[in-house]
Amino acid sequence: MTSVLIHIVDDDIEAGEEFRNLLNQLGDIVLYTVPEEFLKSVGTKRLCIIDYRFNNSGLTGIDVAEKVMEENQRCKVIIVTGMPGNNDLLKLINLKAFKYLNKNDNDFKTQLIKYVQQAIKIVKEDIRIEQLVSKRLSNE
Repeated sequence: MTSVLIHIVDDDIEAGEEFRNLLNQLGDIVLYTVPEEFLKSVGTKRLCIIDYRFNNSGLTGIDVAEKVMEENQRCKVIIVTGMPGNNDLLKLINLKAFKYLNKNDNDFKTQLIKYVQQAIKIVKEDIRIEQLVSKRLSNE
């Protein structure tokens, strides 16, 4: 079965490592602490967990997620946040990411694992269908 690479974008190295440790049983993980580095190859990504707020970048998680979703509609984006500002709530709603999770919720870790598992299932099915279509097209 195809393995799904999980991309985590969080400029807080400790938080990123915590995500990696929490999710490492679900698949291989690549951690990006510089959002601009992550954005260099958006088209190949299938599953991304993006922190809402970056401290060391001129970008926000919304900026990164918008770029991902604009360039690669097949990518499942999960946004994690401590609590967005009121001005950004509407942007988050309009973004239409796969899921939004609040890091302050008591069951945050359980929910993150659950939604990453759901996203992996969807991505694997998408890949399977793409492979079937590609195979059929090459046989014609």
